[in-house]
Amino acid sequence: MGKWFITVAVLLSSMAFSAITLAAPIHISEYHYGQLRHNPLTAASCGNILSDHLLIRKASSCNPFVDMFSLATFEIATIDYLEFSLNFAATNNGSNCLRGNCALENWQLNLLNASGITLGRFDLLQSRSTVQQTFVINRLTLPAFADLFSQGKLWFGFTETSASTSHSFRLSSSRLAVFALPVAEPTPVPLPATLVLFSLGLLGFTLRQKFSR
Repeated sequence: MGKWFITVAVLLSSMAFSAITLAAPIHISEYHYGQLRHNPLTAASCGNILSDHLLIRKASSCNPFVDMFSLATFEIATIDYLEFSLNFAATNNGSNCLRGNCALENWQLNLLNASGITLGRFDLLQSRSTVQQTFVINRLTLPAFADLFSQGKLWFGFTETSASTSHSFRLSSSRLAVFALPVAEPTPVPLPATLVLFSLGLLGFTLRQKFSR
């Protein structure tokens, strides 16, 4: 009988404290680049299509790479932040450059408006192997956050700031996750506290009965 009381008390306590939930995205869009995959390149773009990625080249005599995610179905007043993730490689042109034999690569992600004007810049990790990098985009990291929703699209591209004109990197995929603002919770009722008190009282009563024998 005592074991049964303890089990009930523990279960009730667990129910009372299990209301914590983690934020989950309300929408996810993802592009995988390459042949027979998503390919935003035009004939004059600074990029090459390969089997499982795009080779993004530094813009010189070609049109810069640009791609877009739609935000048309979201209201800015309901959105908390965005998570923008990229899988890429070869943004670091190797140890040879550390000895001063070439210009170190410095790639940046650019968030753009519909006219191609940069709204914000974020540095890409320097890596020769494939990495995933996630950027949190909100009202603090991007002052023009509201502009993304007024135009209904998130345009993005890349620039490279070194003196070299021959740098490139491999872009495998991009992903956008949209997170809503927390919903205001209704006026709390004392049920969780009641459960806690009841379960603790039940546990104390059971222990007292056990040790009074």
